[in-house]
Amino acid sequence: MSTSFIEIYGWGHEIIIGSINESFAERISIGRECIKKVLERDLESYDDVLHMYGPDILEVDFIDQAGNSVFPQNVVINYEPCWETIDRPKLVREFNSLADKFIDAEKLVDDLMSRNFFSSKSESISYLIQIHSESGYWGRLNLSCAGYLSRIYAVSVEIEGMEDLCRNMLLGFLVKEDKNYCFSGLIANGSTEVKSREYYLFRKNSGIIWRE
Repeated sequence: MSTSFIEIYGWGHEIIIGSINESFAERISIGRECIKKVLERDLESYDDVLHMYGPDILEVDFIDQAGNSVFPQNVVINYEPCWETIDRPKLVREFNSLADKFIDAEKLVDDLMSRNFFSSKSESISYLIQIHSESGYWGRLNLSCAGYLSRIYAVSVEIEGMEDLCRNMLLGFLVKEDKNYCFSGLIANGSTEVKSREYYLFRKNSGIIWRE
């Protein structure tokens, strides 16, 4: 049987969110000191809330083995990492709403949660948000089936409150194999280049109070 595939080209992000103490937040918001000097350690180590890397499905092209542009069906998970944990029952309902009798929503949600995409609820007030925007080739999904577009769903995350910064991050795909669906990530052989690095200080009940 021939193998089909989808390759992904375009824009995406590395998104890093970490809690910081109020003393650091105050010094950063004043803007008189370099953020790296204030925080005293590697900025990317501030990632206890979220560390996610991948293409933005609204900013990429999905290209199949014939060179055609395609767009898989999409399941979007809404998530506000500084305020809440993933609503598991809601996610189960969303997968069940796909109306495919072969989708075991409970099993798929358990699989997603086990991959540590999502953190536990944070009790902090202030957060450092880092967004590294990248462009290039993000990798491929191999598919050993015919009529594959009817057998896959792209699973993405919409980070609430950050729609202007990054819109819809791809986590991976639900792929129908035989009569069951499983979750599959991209083959990690992509090649992207960082185009910009942005830094934001977010405070609950105030929003973005500083940016660089």
